[in-house]
Amino acid sequence: MNVLKVALGPKPFVADLERNSGMIASVNDSFRHFAPDLQLWSFYETRPCSFGPANAIIVDKSSATLGYPHERTALLNADHRGICKFDFPTDSNYKTLRNALITTVESISSESMLLSNVILEHFLISL
Repeated sequence: MNVLKVALGPKPFVADLERNSGMIASVNDSFRHFAPDLQLWSFYETRPCSFGPANAIIVDKSSATLGYPHERTALLNADHRGICKFDFPTDSNYKTLRNALITTVESISSESMLLSNVILEHFLISL
């Protein structure tokens, strides 16, 4: 059973959201050209979401991740509705997301510092 069709009814965009759709393939292919320069994190849900009598994971790991060479992935112990909702800073999902952001910011800061040093060294050599 396709949860989107049940939940949203016959909407024209629902087919574009299905696994292996032409639209998703096109977006992923276009994005691939930018991915090598990005520090990309992909998070995915691990708990089924309840829709009336049915339960299903809406975006599983294979749907949430792109498989790019430098992509980092992390699971969040939540369903689709709660994946970005944190009650407290002690929430393990919050910590996972926070640590990913910290890692990325530190990496960008390091790269920026390295670039600054290279530019400064080049400037000093030119004198």
